[in-house]
Amino acid sequence: MRPSLSRARPAPSRARRAPKRDATVPSRARASLSGMEPYPSRARPENPGMLRAQKRAHSALLRGGAIPARAGTFPKRDSPILKRGAQRTESMRVFPRPPGEHFRIWCSADPAPRRRRSPATACEARCKRLPVTMAVPPALLRCLTRQEERPCNARKLCPCSASGQAVITVERSGGEDGAVSVQYATSDGTATAGQDYTSASGTLSWAAGDGLAKTFTMPVADDCVAEGTETVHLTLSTPTGGATLDPVRGTADLRIGDSGGDDHGGGGGGSSSGAIKFDQSDFQVLENGGQAVITVERSHGESGPATVQFATSDGTATAGKDYTATSGTLSWAAGDESPKVIRVPILDDSVAEGTETVRLTLSSPTGAALDPERSAAVLSILEGGRTGDDNEDGGNRNSPGTVRFAERSFQSIEGAGVARVSVERSGGERGAVSVRYQTSDGSARAGEDYTAASGTLSWANGEGGSKTFEIPIADDTAAEGNETVMLALSAPTGGATVDSARGTSTLSILDDDGSTAACVDDDKTLCLADDRFKVEIAWRTGEGSIGVGHGSHLSANSGTFWFFDPANAEMLIKVLDACQGFNSFWVFFAATTDVDFTATVTDTRTCVVKQYQNPAGRAAQPVQDTFTF
Repeated sequence: MRPSLSRARPAPSRARRAPKRDATVPSRARASLSGMEPYPSRARPENPGMLRAQKRAHSALLRGGAIPARAGTFPKRDSPILKRGAQRTESMRVFPRPPGEHFRIWCSADPAPRRRRSPATACEARCKRLPVTMAVPPALLRCLTRQEERPCNARKLCPCSASGQAVITVERSGGEDGAVSVQYATSDGTATAGQDYTSASGTLSWAAGDGLAKTFTMPVADDCVAEGTETVHLTLSTPTGGATLDPVRGTADLRIGDSGGDDHGGGGGGSSSGAIKFDQSDFQVLENGGQAVITVERSHGESGPATVQFATSDGTATAGKDYTATSGTLSWAAGDESPKVIRVPILDDSVAEGTETVRLTLSSPTGAALDPERSAAVLSILEGGRTGDDNEDGGNRNSPGTVRFAERSFQSIEGAGVARVSVERSGGERGAVSVRYQTSDGSARAGEDYTAASGTLSWANGEGGSKTFEIPIADDTAAEGNETVMLALSAPTGGATVDSARGTSTLSILDDDGSTAACVDDDKTLCLADDRFKVEIAWRTGEGSIGVGHGSHLSANSGTFWFFDPANAEMLIKVLDACQGFNSFWVFFAATTDVDFTATVTDTRTCVVKQYQNPAGRAAQPVQDTFTF
């Protein structure tokens, strides 16, 4: 229900009560929390009234439901964000009205939005307070959320966002004689029309005797771009019917609170909560090394705080004999993507027992996902005496170490503007080292799809961890599928070496020019997750036969595809809504075939397209994509 301004019946008594201590009341007016006290009876003069914007908006953070505001008294200092059901009101000055004109201001709950919003660290609409340049009676400004069709722009849209609108209230006070009207308009403050909000203008009208508040709406863009709080100017003008504009509240400002972050590609992205994983699948330590240092990293996003539990368990090594069992919790603050360290004490003995292993496990993540490929790892305890050097992070502590790409592959959305690629030094930190990086064409073309990048990354003596370089990505309107850029490391200095397995990597540029047309289920297309995601399969055999997958639903979020025989499904696929905890959608599928196929998933809201390919002759690998969408 919208904020309402309703008349309260005047009390029969002519006695006046003392004003409440925290209300500021002019000499000719009275205010109470439940209603306005009447004026003494006297002849009512003719008065068409005054038009004005209502006083202020209380900050309200929408998260899947309405936040009611009720009558009461606010202190004059800024109020905090309203919690669900919290009772707050505001000190007010009551505009002097003719006798019999007194009002009660209230607001009940708005209808629940269609989709539950993501946590406060994800993309959310915020209603910010209006600056106090206006006087008399208080106002209520509501933020609403609703699903709307918007032009595709993957850089601006958050995957879990919903369009919003601000509802601005204008009131008539001081009289109700005759029909009156007023024009309203918005204009740019620091926000830009067409990007941050949609301009609004028009006329509000009151009939004779009508004293209820009127509203107009202004669509607000909910994007993923970090841009700070922005303002929109609100203006009333050209009153008719003898009404006048309040000289103080004929203008106001709307503040649009920032909820954005970074793009969610390129090995990191502020709008996503990211995934937690061991930085490698195999670690090594010498038996006489004292301790093993295990690194756990958060990648593909840093939105909001995150935690994960870790634990060791026996492989061929025995806790209490070969190592000390270790468990605990690793934590990241919002915006923190730095690696965390687990230290496992190693027990040295004189028994020749060969290499022994310890299992390492991550579990129970909060605020982020677990990378399914590296949520477990193995620590190998090498027989002591092979070297006099201590071992750390899978290598010799006194070694210059190795450099490598932090991921076997990176990805970025075409409209993101830039891809960020991380390179890490591990296995040793002795001395200053450097390495050259360079891009080269895969299916993407330098100068058309991206800007070639090359340079040198350097680490000081004793410095480990990751360094980052950027690759500018060109945005176009051509639907061209995923394209690739080859990445290579070379020419290490300072005694460092390039990791043979991860001295090269690939950047996938995801197309964001997919169709905005609604997904329609047919024999060749599955529409999943409330028909938002369109899934299509194309296949090719070794003999050159080609065809498409034929889909059928198992549920609203999952289905199967068959290639050759309706009785033999080749693929199971599902799209999961993980917005609530991770601000993303997840794509999982498994296939029982070794033919060449391409699975194309299109997000019809953001237009992002991801293609998953399997080469001919290889048994298809299961896919658990928690990053793309």
